[in-house]
Amino acid sequence: MLSKKLRERLTYKNLFIAVLLVFALPGVAFAGTQAKKILITSTKQISPSVLKKLKGADGAPGAQGPVGLTGPAGAAGVGSVGKEGVKGEKGDKGETGKEGRPGETGFTETLPKGKTETGTWAFGATSAEGLARIPISFSIPLKAKAIPATEPALSASQVHFVGHGELAPAGCGSGTDTIPEAEPGNLCVYAFILVGAIVPFEVEFTDPGSFTSGAGAGGTIMALNVHAGAVGIGDWAVTAP
Repeated sequence: MLSKKLRERLTYKNLFIAVLLVFALPGVAFAGTQAKKILITSTKQISPSVLKKLKGADGAPGAQGPVGLTGPAGAAGVGSVGKEGVKGEKGDKGETGKEGRPGETGFTETLPKGKTETGTWAFGATSAEGLARIPISFSIPLKAKAIPATEPALSASQVHFVGHGELAPAGCGSGTDTIPEAEPGNLCVYAFILVGAIVPFEVEFTDPGSFTSGAGAGGTIMALNVHAGAVGIGDWAVTAP
């Protein structure tokens, strides 16, 4: 039974409010049930902090796809050929330049006048006593007096033999067996070594073209009497007349 004090507080007004509260409670529950079924159509409806938690980690990169096929070549461009330019006027003739220095000479057919050429001669040990013949050839020939050669280019008086240590005769200037010289129109043959020559010896020079004494356009043949085992070494100079 209700206490006296509780009965005094339970009036019609309080009872009415209590009934209303009872009927209001199912509505609150229903409203809560309905809230769970709200449709989310935008991320704006979700709290940013919740969105951050819902975002998953980035996945691993996938494998590279195959290379695509080469596309067809493009069409050739269309362009027009430019017009030919106008030819300029011919310029004035320039001044004549200074004369250049003389160039090197080409092939020389004969030794120029007054020019000298030199060479060497030698013969080995002979096996017997007799006549030793030593050829002397000119690298650049002298000018022949006649073709075919009927006379030597240099006569016998223009060809000289100079023994080792001897003074150069007329026609050989101041030449020696180490520095051979010859005046124009002369051939001077110098002996540096001559062992085994028959003393007194005579040296003969023969033009092989005309078979006369002297020297031909291409040289001469020197001959002297020697003992067995004789040797000789020397040089020569010839100057064109």
